[in-house]
Amino acid sequence: MPRTVPSSFLNKLSGSTLEPFYAVDLEFDSPNALYLWTGLGDKTIGGNTYTGAGSLLTVSDAEETNDLTVNGITLTLSGVTSDLVSKALAEPYQNRVCKVHFGVEGDSNLIEVFSGTMDTMVIEDGPETATISLSVEHKLVALERPVVQRYTEESHKAISTANSSDTFFSFLADLQDKTVTWGKKTT
Repeated sequence: MPRTVPSSFLNKLSGSTLEPFYAVDLEFDSPNALYLWTGLGDKTIGGNTYTGAGSLLTVSDAEETNDLTVNGITLTLSGVTSDLVSKALAEPYQNRVCKVHFGVEGDSNLIEVFSGTMDTMVIEDGPETATISLSVEHKLVALERPVVQRYTEESHKAISTANSSDTFFSFLADLQDKTVTWGKKTT
């Protein structure tokens, strides 16, 4: 996916010192969005306050290809306490938006490197802490799902709430076996 990278960001990347980080947006039902970053302490970026998880938050490689191959990622949060595990179990997460950004210290710009929806969560519970792994599907996975909508009057009425008097598909059955002569006049 093409990205526009601001010149200030490029200058930081080519500087003598570089402190890169990931920022993760987990958009649970409002107001429970969770913002994490791979640094320490709280960091405010673009009006959102990201909680520092340090090395406890890992982001798997986000692979990009030239074709429409769908590759997901896995976010892993280690050292999680039992009360946070309880919250993770209670929060509806499937099909919620997840975005992963790349940033560098000293520049307020973030570059989105992955966007998708949360899919499955695996919790490995230890004696004192736990590890939560969240797999995230790429947004292109929607192209692989079958379309269950049919081109019938019944299907159209089921999804069309704006205009219940729409009879567009009522003529479709009559047109299926109709012979239409086009071009040359027949006698």
